Amino acid sequence: MNVTNGSKDQHGTLNPQITVTNVISAVILLLTSVFGLVMNILYIWVLKFRMRQNVNTTWFFHLIVTNLIFVLDLPFLAAYVLRNCVWGFGNFMCKINNTLVNTCVHSAAFFLTAVSLERFFLVHYPLWYRQNMTVHRASIICIAMWGVAFLCSSPYLVLCHVEEKGNVTVCCSELAISWTEGDLQKLHLETAWGFFIFHFALSFVLPFFLLSIFNLLIGLKIRAGRLAKSRKPYALILIAVVSFFMSWTPYHIRNGMIVEKGKFPEDVLRILVLLTTVCSCVNSCLTPMLYLFIVDNFNKEFKKSVRLLIRSVI
Repeated sequence: MNVTNGSKDQHGTLNPQITVTNVISAVILLLTSVFGLVMNILYIWVLKFRMRQNVNTTWFFHLIVTNLIFVLDLPFLAAYVLRNCVWGFGNFMCKINNTLVNTCVHSAAFFLTAVSLERFFLVHYPLWYRQNMTVHRASIICIAMWGVAFLCSSPYLVLCHVEEKGNVTVCCSELAISWTEGDLQKLHLETAWGFFIFHFALSFVLPFFLLSIFNLLIGLKIRAGRLAKSRKPYALILIAVVSFFMSWTPYHIRNGMIVEKGKFPEDVLRILVLLTTVCSCVNSCLTPMLYLFIVDNFNKEFKKSVRLLIRSVI
């Protein structure tokens, strides 16, 4: 959301006219924000206060915190989309908003990869892993991953700013500005593509490759050793890879198209905005639900905790 896709009138100025796509996207974002806020707070409550702390719960706790931060940001995105990419929250929030969203994208990919890596070690090298990996070490690794995610997103603190375009205020990135002079335009395009490729490789290609490899090796080990009596582990492995791919592919396709934004119709970008919105919402709310079934006793403890919470409220 670091660039604008508002429609332009015949004079080339941005037109803040609200479209059906804007309304649908905003409604999805707001509903996801409410649902995601409730569900992720419940997840954190169960993981931190209702279950015994171990390495597994540490990975998932940080993954859920990532999703919680993301859903807290959704109302800002909803207002931004509803107003057809007209920004009304000031320069500071423009920088913070873009930095937080991209930090969440990177950290979610890192933590999902860590979860798959842990499952790989538990299946292939269980004794070594349990002897060497502690909650303290897992926490340090999580903090390091947060640090890397923030460093990768920190350029947005400098690049993003509020700008007046035509008759509206927009939150945009220096990389989204089309420089008209020949040499500057070429430099801008090369810089924008380099920035995109770096983020695409680190937050999508590498995690997707590792997720696929780890889960393939887990599946082969389970099948060869007949470690599973049902198809549930295979289903979870398949869902893990497919959900990651489906959730983030539209997001990165849109970011790549934005680099060459003058070459694509606005209608295509609008459809991608809607698709990206839906997929990111599914990722932030539903994907953790699938992964948490992997955590030992989580499903049982979650149901018990929800019943206890309902009784206390009634």
